[in-house]
Amino acid sequence: MPAQITVDENYLRALAEKLMTMRSQVTQVRAGVNPLDPAHPHGERFNSLQVRAGSDKFAAGVNLKSRIAAVGSQADQKLTAYDQKLSSHAQGIAHIISSSDNVERANNSYATFNSYLGGPSPSPVPGLGSGPTTT
Repeated sequence: MPAQITVDENYLRALAEKLMTMRSQVTQVRAGVNPLDPAHPHGERFNSLQVRAGSDKFAAGVNLKSRIAAVGSQADQKLTAYDQKLSSHAQGIAHIISSSDNVERANNSYATFNSYLGGPSPSPVPGLGSGPTTT
């Protein structure tokens, strides 16, 4: 039997943190920095790569320069898309955690308010977890 996976708040927070770490690494790569060695920049942004391949009269050199520029631009576009996706996923997870916290606060508020009224105490609803019910 496969191991059971528990998705709780700690797991979600760790996942969001990992996504933001990956996003930071993508940003570093786009800036020409090796994320494994950030103290020593190793290159330039992909969308500004330039090659010196002879004069403009050397057809093969001109072709190489344009292809390098196109590939660099495409790589930068893909990295930008990854950056946006990682950010979006991390924000979505943060929203899930926040929504869960808001539901928990609302439930606590309801339970407190209900105790002032002397009404029935909340009891679990089968299949819905612990939610308020009236009898």
